Amino acid sequence: MEKKRFLLPAVEERLYFNTGTAGPLPLPTLQAMEQALQEDAWRGRIGSSRMAKVFGLLADTRKTIAAFFGADPDEVAFTSRCTDGLNIVLWGLRWSQGDEIITTTHEHPGLLVPLVRLHQARGVVIRYVDPGGEAEGFLRRLEAAFSSRTRLVALSHVLWTRGMTLPLKAVVDLAHRHGAGVLVDGAQSAGVLPLDFRTSGVDYYAIPGQKWLLGPEGTGILLIRKDRLEEVGLTYGGYPSQKEVAPDRPEMVLKDGAQRYETGLPLPAAVVGLKSSLEFLHAISMDAIAAEVRRLVEKAYGLLREVPGLTLLTPPFEGGYEPSGLLTFRLEGWEDAEVVKALEQKGIIVRSLPRPFGGVRVSVHFFNTDEELEKLAGALANLHI
Repeated sequence: MEKKRFLLPAVEERLYFNTGTAGPLPLPTLQAMEQALQEDAWRGRIGSSRMAKVFGLLADTRKTIAAFFGADPDEVAFTSRCTDGLNIVLWGLRWSQGDEIITTTHEHPGLLVPLVRLHQARGVVIRYVDPGGEAEGFLRRLEAAFSSRTRLVALSHVLWTRGMTLPLKAVVDLAHRHGAGVLVDGAQSAGVLPLDFRTSGVDYYAIPGQKWLLGPEGTGILLIRKDRLEEVGLTYGGYPSQKEVAPDRPEMVLKDGAQRYETGLPLPAAVVGLKSSLEFLHAISMDAIAAEVRRLVEKAYGLLREVPGLTLLTPPFEGGYEPSGLLTFRLEGWEDAEVVKALEQKGIIVRSLPRPFGGVRVSVHFFNTDEELEKLAGALANLHI
């Protein structure tokens, strides 16, 4: 992993603890994107050979994504961001007034906003479950939230506020026993936790490209099971959606796979970049990445716990929540945003979280080091003095 770190120039300049917002771009990804843009500039973006190359790139990248996440290529849709995938599913399902969706009290606005709009526009009831500090307690509260009208559980794999990894398999089993589907926001999990979509049981999994996958902005993925495709209607579509559409009457045949949810051709350079970043991570292996992240986060938790005046908001791992790449804390006597600014002046990049959650969030990926964690803890201890 140390060799791979040298291919991430952004992590050499500063202590990079904000992958949960956007990860560092690998040099191979940059080079692949530059080459794609150069070809477009010098050879143009027209002609049958160019279009054949673009369609070939999309097909190859779809296969790369499917292999990386344990899915079938027909279960992969390209999106522009994680939130697009969440919206495709939420608005594509057929709702009746009084139908219910269960979520948590710690979801990102990328999921919360469409949920609230569904409530306002379709009369869908949203039930909120507090994750608390223990996984078993969360599962008890989750089970109690189900009713005969529950149709969907929509939640994050990793909570963006506190970094707890929700017990996904238990959630899926519980939801399916009640006849409900499961939609997952994978913004803080994809690229840091291994995912085998086939065996996970999850029905829909939305992913951003720019965070833990280290891909470019404007890229995203929606994984949707083949047997769920007919349940998620097309709310907005385009050229890639159809096999055939009648020019003079309202008739259309959709693509067989998840490609039906795509509205147009994504930027080829961005697709090249996403493919390159996935190959970069695959060369390390997701199992190795997950193991290293867990080791680093456990070390970070121990170091931060010893900083005077620092309160960890991420619950202890003894409570049954598995570690992720995120830790959140508060520092006595300091506003969260001021901690972020003070650390940035020392070359340490973290982020603050908005109300009502609050806290300073640290993202730890495989390229971070023990020495960097010690510098972070030391800098925070000096702030408190």
